[in-house]
Amino acid sequence: SITKCKIKNHIKIKFGPKGELFDNFLEIIKSFGNIFYSNYSFRECPISIKEERKYEISGDQKNIFTKTGTSCYHCGAICENELDKSVDEHRWKIKILKTYKKSIMIGVAPSDFDIYSPNPSTCGWYFYCNNLKLYSGPPFNYKNVSTNLSEVDDEVIVVMSMKNRSLKFIVNGEDEGDSYTNIPIDKPIYPAVLLYHTGDSIEISEC
Repeated sequence: SITKCKIKNHIKIKFGPKGELFDNFLEIIKSFGNIFYSNYSFRECPISIKEERKYEISGDQKNIFTKTGTSCYHCGAICENELDKSVDEHRWKIKILKTYKKSIMIGVAPSDFDIYSPNPSTCGWYFYCNNLKLYSGPPFNYKNVSTNLSEVDDEVIVVMSMKNRSLKFIVNGEDEGDSYTNIPIDKPIYPAVLLYHTGDSIEISEC
């Protein structure tokens, strides 16, 4: 079946279910334009980005984000599709596939997220897996704000309430409530991840 709608001058077509026949003519479909596999497919790395900031998007659903650049600062990626404001609550899971020191920030970012210089103090609202603290830009300007969450094992569930404009993180089944409230959603916002160390890799999926 095919569902088609026009959103901001982009035609998005959803194919399902995926099967052998779909796989066989996927390359033909690609000739018509970009394919967005799901709400949680990462944007590809821009060709123009500097070598030290590069990252790779892989996986059947374009849902695996790996830092390949050698820069000593965070490298960020956001999902293709903005979080739908008409849906009361969005949930997704970030699974850590490979990491050094868990220097991974997980959260959401606004539409003016700067892919060339992702700075958690200016471009979103995050939970830092390394020290279990919060970092964010306006209107909170958090840095090193402690949480009561326990050490991250290998995954974090993120819950964004569009109705309440709140964001929370569930670690090892522990839910301490909203980490952020009154998040501005006048601009589109997207699931976002920042990776620091070369080779760090995560997978995003709906839950």
